[in-house]
Amino acid sequence: MSKCFKHIILLLLMLLFCLGNLANAQVADSGEDFRQGLLCYGEINFTCALDYFKKAEQKEKTVNPESEKLVDIYKYMAFSQIALGMDQQAEESFKNACMIREDFMLSKDKVSPKVYSIFEDAKKETEVIRLKKKQAELEAKQIEREKDLKLKKEQESEAEVKQEAKAKPLKWLVGFSASGTPLFGNPTDDFNFGFSLALDFGYRIHEYFTVGADISYQRHGSTKVTSGALNIMGIALEPAFVFEKPEYIVKVPLALGVATYGYGNIKNTQGMLVKIEPAIYYRVHPSVAVGAFVGPGGVILLHRSASSWFLNFGLSVLGTF
Repeated sequence: MSKCFKHIILLLLMLLFCLGNLANAQVADSGEDFRQGLLCYGEINFTCALDYFKKAEQKEKTVNPESEKLVDIYKYMAFSQIALGMDQQAEESFKNACMIREDFMLSKDKVSPKVYSIFEDAKKETEVIRLKKKQAELEAKQIEREKDLKLKKEQESEAEVKQEAKAKPLKWLVGFSASGTPLFGNPTDDFNFGFSLALDFGYRIHEYFTVGADISYQRHGSTKVTSGALNIMGIALEPAFVFEKPEYIVKVPLALGVATYGYGNIKNTQGMLVKIEPAIYYRVHPSVAVGAFVGPGGVILLHRSASSWFLNFGLSVLGTF
């Protein structure tokens, strides 16, 4: 096992050595092609020179697309192309050289007017391209800055809302709720599913507790022609547990009070009202929250052995001041 492992390590080292030589060979081949191209160019064999310059370009671009060596390759490539009447291709070669080296220049006294004219056109075009590129980069940076600024403002605004909600120990909680109310117990045989409306308010006496009152009204339609609708009006003392966060509020109120219970021939019968309606609210504004609740309740008649029980479930709006 140990010998096998050593052989594998040796093979890997040899492979890395070969790859390194191959990379060096590519660079060397690029330089060799460029030198061969210059020899052809000196012999006024521009077709031969162009072929070698193109080979050198491909090899050098493979190693480093931004190589400074490419500037000289493109320069002599352009010279050869102009000599062969390939003015448009020569202009592209000059542009490639100018894009790599921004300060690339030709001496007007050392080249022909035609060569310099083509070079000037290429130089102007690359300056326009570079300017547009810089403008695009600046615009992209400006857009990114605006996005960052907008996001920062939104985060600051959200933080301010949360901080405001957290910093203010709001004293008053006022709520209005509407719910569906099925009825149980006596006299459920005569009455069907009804509805309930309630208005409640509380004053904060502790971070987690409020004391207030609840005023409610229930109505249940009759299933018999001889019976009138069942109406329950109640008023109750309502202590509540309140857990408040910037995003939401949890409220668990317990209402204890009196109610007027009337239906059919029985009018204004008094009873004891009791109900508990846990609710969770989502804050839509620092002072306003909307939520849902569900909870049982009942009315125990005081002068007769009877009681009615109900289950409230519905929606509620809570204001904090």
